[in-house]
Amino acid sequence: MYSNEKMEDANYFHYRKTMKKKTISEMIIDWLGDKRTGDIIASHHLQTEVVNYIKSWYRRTVLPATVEREFRRLRNQNSHSLRESGIELEPNGKVHGEHTWILKNNM
Repeated sequence: MYSNEKMEDANYFHYRKTMKKKTISEMIIDWLGDKRTGDIIASHHLQTEVVNYIKSWYRRTVLPATVEREFRRLRNQNSHSLRESGIELEPNGKVHGEHTWILKNNM
């Protein structure tokens, strides 16, 4: 009989084998989807919260700079991916020297 930890690992590896590997952009969209409408998203959230979210949910290690780059690409070049996911980011200017956005989440 497997212990709970071994079962969780077995389920995780089965999931990994059967599921397509998510891109960092898709993981960022998932993180945004977990947030509430009206939440303020700031650059430091990407560098800390998203990195930790990806590590805990997807067991992948990513650099904060990589997440920032993908977020910038999502906003500027692939904004249709955000819209298709029911996510809108309204620029909120700079607060304490960092860019911020107001989340409008329709997921």
